[in-house]
Amino acid sequence: MLSSNVSADRRGFMKACLAGALALTQVARSWSDKPQRFQVGFAPATDGTLDSYWMRMKALSEVGFRNIEVDNGMIKIAESYASKPGEFRERMAKLNLRLAGVNQPYVFADANTAGAIKEKNALIGKFLKDVGASYLGWEGALAPGATGEQVESEEDMRRIARLASEEGKHLKEQFGIRFTYHTHSTFGFRRLLDLTDPAYLSLNADVGWLLARGGGDALEILRAYRSRLLTIHFKDFAPNKEWNDRNTHGKGAMVVPGQGAVNFLGIVDFLKESDFDGFVLGEYIGPGNYDFVRSPREVEIYPKYKEYFAGTLGLKL
Repeated sequence: MLSSNVSADRRGFMKACLAGALALTQVARSWSDKPQRFQVGFAPATDGTLDSYWMRMKALSEVGFRNIEVDNGMIKIAESYASKPGEFRERMAKLNLRLAGVNQPYVFADANTAGAIKEKNALIGKFLKDVGASYLGWEGALAPGATGEQVESEEDMRRIARLASEEGKHLKEQFGIRFTYHTHSTFGFRRLLDLTDPAYLSLNADVGWLLARGGGDALEILRAYRSRLLTIHFKDFAPNKEWNDRNTHGKGAMVVPGQGAVNFLGIVDFLKESDFDGFVLGEYIGPGNYDFVRSPREVEIYPKYKEYFAGTLGLKL
């Protein structure tokens, strides 16, 4: 009789454990009843050549990603296809891919670059319109400093903000392209958004960089600037991970989502609950992996992103 009771208790315990595991799975994937309105994609790095871009496009297509963002600074894809956008569209369509937008590094802090920025934006804006893209990202620091970044003076911030609003207005009215600021840190961007016209400058919140440079709480920032959000870069940051990269040793590395300190489950929950309808893009480049992502080996991490996005977060690619 005692043995029978022990067996029953054991079966009950096992059932409880199984139920608990299933419940945890449901919590991990079904925390919000609202449907996913945002589009998911990937923002690959390149080695600066068109061959490296198209190699990555093939790999991303095979994994199942559809929306693409790329850094135009090194690869100059807009310049390369400005006179032949049809060729670019056709090649992307054969891979079932769509260019959502590009990032372009600018130093708005230098007043002497305003003319060059306007000229570059006009070229990129027309290309993006011709290939059916949605946005142009302004990438990088508001101002370079001795440690990489610094907060500009109020006078300079106001000048930068005026130029950003002017460029956003021009891109929107002439090409139907949205202008977005791509955060590479917490430095200065809040003041920039305060000073710019919401109709003409959106936010690309890079959650890995927000944590790595400035210790920003990504979820708090997304909530605070939800009305300005257009794109979000999903990459994680592990503050205690040591690395060797570009002949340098350091601590604190960008990692695949789920391996660091960013709360992606909470972020996705918030995005669904707030009916976010922009873009969520996987990205890997950052401290600890610059050499890796600019090599052909970057394609090795694409399936890991798909597994985390589709499997753990339950997102539709």
